[in-house]
Amino acid sequence: MHIENTRSKKISGFFGALSHPTRLEIVTELLGGEKCVADIQELTRLKQPNVSQHLFLLRSNDIVNWHQKGKRKCYYLINPKLIRSVLGALKSNEDWDSAK
Repeated sequence: MHIENTRSKKISGFFGALSHPTRLEIVTELLGGEKCVADIQELTRLKQPNVSQHLFLLRSNDIVNWHQKGKRKCYYLINPKLIRSVLGALKSNEDWDSAK
């Protein structure tokens, strides 16, 4: 199977963005619905600048987007169906639990 260069870069960026445990945690939480930055800070126990860096990378790779809710920025998944599929495929792989 051949994937054109532009598409392979986009796919690589997508998986690269999901490869960090904190970003994976954020994305998993967003499967339950949108969350504002303060909510994400509370979930991850990180300071706002660090959360913002993670969200920027997720946004740069078209995984999340945001909208303004009063003074708060709230983030949501652009394609939750894709995220569910990818995470579901990984979660169903029993080899993760038995890897040494």
